[in-house]
Amino acid sequence: PPPGMPPGPMMGMPPPIALDNLNKIYIANLPINFDEDNVKELLSVFGNLKNFSLVKDPATNESKGYAFCEFDSAEITDLVITGLSDTDLGEGKLEVMRAAS
Repeated sequence: PPPGMPPGPMMGMPPPIALDNLNKIYIANLPINFDEDNVKELLSVFGNLKNFSLVKDPATNESKGYAFCEFDSAEITDLVITGLSDTDLGEGKLEVMRAAS
């Protein structure tokens, strides 16, 4: 098995979600022209954002089309996942899920 992975039935399974990451969300298929303010505006209607990171290309400083964020509670996290999953913002449907550590 790869380093850090136990042998046996865990191979090929997604990593478990760490307890301190239960409110962290991964969002994919964001429009490339969305900057941090656009994405934060989209997310802030659900509640208080604790952390936010729009992933950018280091060479161009342009969005790579995905972000990570964290909310105060599991309830808000669930609302964001339900409310934004499969939302079409023009460049495909958003993929929104809890971020695995």
